[in-house]
Amino acid sequence: MAGTFLDNLPAIKDALRQYALKAEEFGWIDDKERAAICGRIDKDTITIGVIGQMKSGKSTFLNAFLFKDDVLPAASTPMTAALTEISYGEKKAIEAEFYTKEEWDSVKTLASQSGEDSKIKAAKELRDKSVRIEGLIPDLLGTKKSAAFEDLLEYVGADGKYTPITKAAKIVYPLDILKGAQIVDTPGFNDPVVSREERAVEFLSKADVVILLLYAGRAFDATDNEIVEKVRNVGVGKIVLAVNKFDVQVEDGKLDEDIRQYVIDQIKKLVDLQGSEAIRRLFEKPNPILISAQMALLGRMSMEKIKQDEDYSFYYKQKCEKFGISSQRELIETSRIQELETAIDQMLKKEKTGILVNKSLNEIQAKVNVKNVELDKQVFDLKGTLKNCSLSPEELEEKIKDANKQEKKIKKAIDQAEKNVEDCVSEQIKDAVRAMEQDRNASSKKLHSIVDRAQSKEEIQRPIQEEIADLQLQFKDRVSRVYKAIKTEFKTQKEAISDAVEDIVERYDEDGDADEYLKSYGEVLRRFDEMSMEDVFKTDTGEFESEGNFGHFLGGVVTVATLGIAHKAIGWISWKMGAQKEAHSWIDKTILPKIPDAKQCKEFLSPVNELAAEFIAALRKAFLDDFASSIREKAEECKQEIANREKNKQQAEAALAAAQAAKNMLKEQEDQAKGILQGLLC
Repeated sequence: MAGTFLDNLPAIKDALRQYALKAEEFGWIDDKERAAICGRIDKDTITIGVIGQMKSGKSTFLNAFLFKDDVLPAASTPMTAALTEISYGEKKAIEAEFYTKEEWDSVKTLASQSGEDSKIKAAKELRDKSVRIEGLIPDLLGTKKSAAFEDLLEYVGADGKYTPITKAAKIVYPLDILKGAQIVDTPGFNDPVVSREERAVEFLSKADVVILLLYAGRAFDATDNEIVEKVRNVGVGKIVLAVNKFDVQVEDGKLDEDIRQYVIDQIKKLVDLQGSEAIRRLFEKPNPILISAQMALLGRMSMEKIKQDEDYSFYYKQKCEKFGISSQRELIETSRIQELETAIDQMLKKEKTGILVNKSLNEIQAKVNVKNVELDKQVFDLKGTLKNCSLSPEELEEKIKDANKQEKKIKKAIDQAEKNVEDCVSEQIKDAVRAMEQDRNASSKKLHSIVDRAQSKEEIQRPIQEEIADLQLQFKDRVSRVYKAIKTEFKTQKEAISDAVEDIVERYDEDGDADEYLKSYGEVLRRFDEMSMEDVFKTDTGEFESEGNFGHFLGGVVTVATLGIAHKAIGWISWKMGAQKEAHSWIDKTILPKIPDAKQCKEFLSPVNELAAEFIAALRKAFLDDFASSIREKAEECKQEIANREKNKQQAEAALAAAQAAKNMLKEQEDQAKGILQGLLC
């Protein structure tokens, strides 16, 4: 399938819906299961977050990447920029969300204070710019206002009429690439309104991809370092580093590799300066991609529009002359925008294929695997019955004795596997809970130590954020170790049982029917090999964000630490006697209760016990009840029915023919259904 994952998303979703419908038609799933699968497909949305400081070229980048035209205006000031969400709509429109009365009151209170704090400055700017609509503000606060797309500047422009009180703006646009997707342009980094910053952090933590746009020549300066604070809880492997305006550096004589190396060196300095494990992992393997959003936009806009605009016409000629190019196609190639789009596409495929595609396909395939097992077992049993019908009573008696011996052997092996798995699970949970409790206690001491050493609110805010983020990673690592250890143990025990079964297969499987049957059961058991950490540790919401915000488990402590501190710190602007005591109390009463204790950690890990029980039950059914025991039982039945063996033989032959026909039909149905998905993700 040509095009990017984002381009193909509507077609992918449509193919998955058709596949689910076909599965219902074939009787693999019922209508409720099909509705649930299709509902999940319909609701699934790709979220791309864009973050970067002012003048990094976010608006130009979004115009080039998304619209292929100059749709979005240049951004407003750092202090007044609103959170902007862009999604699909049949008609172009915007919806502005204004601050609530409580939020606006907090802005005015902050603006009344003195000092050089960035949040105070931002609050003052909002207050000063709001003077011209002062009479309208009381009626607008806490409301939403729909408007024509052409009025966008009035709500997000630097001098827009409603910009000072606009908390967020939603843009809907009739662009196919936005179907099932959402682009979030996050605002400034010193937001005086905690709730807006909280929403931005929430978007970034749940985004499938976050594009961190840097300004070539001054990447990861002090401003970018503050922005990094916002993305510290974005999952490892979800950030794409885009270094914009590299063309300006090249024009000044810089080499591409020198620009990239400068960014990499700055990242290393940032990681060393921060001393945070979360930041280190986030930028462990930096791969900055050089782009020119301006050149990309000029390459994708219509030439007619470029010629009609004096500025665009000037820059088009300038870039063509300086880079020795003569066409829009060459402009696009030189801009490197396609390299960035490829990186975004690969990340989306990695993130969404498992959740959107594989989850739905695996759910249906699991039903097919069960049907295959049922049919293969029928064939195996019926062929066994036919063989038994040709044996004498003495030969049947000997077979029963031998099968009984093999059955006991398999049972003993499974009993041992059960003990090994239970011991492994018990030990892993105990070690993880103990380690998590130690992490929690150590973190508590560090948090209080940070307050003890602080001489101002600036000296507690970032260190506490870093400590909580690192604790988040430590907890995730503990859970990950349990998950990996259990999966390894499952694999070991499954292999041990397979070895034990091998002897009985050789004894009773002359035509390879048992081998085919056990292979089918292997497909059913594969779910234990493919089960992800998200599947094992689901929360009440049915979600577990393994690579992103671990806040479901931490009970929101990350948000508290990141945003609550910023809010609470307002009262600590003038560090005075008693402030440290207040900070200590706040940590004890607000942060620590939200960090899971030993009992909560044990409860969180408890699904492993249930999974282990499921695994052993599946082994017992596959290798003992449905296989080893079945061989003995079929021989016993034939011995008891020795007088009716001819009749039984005829019935078995008819049933065998029906089972084999059903197998062939199921295979044809699988091929037909898979045809719907042909080339789905190519």
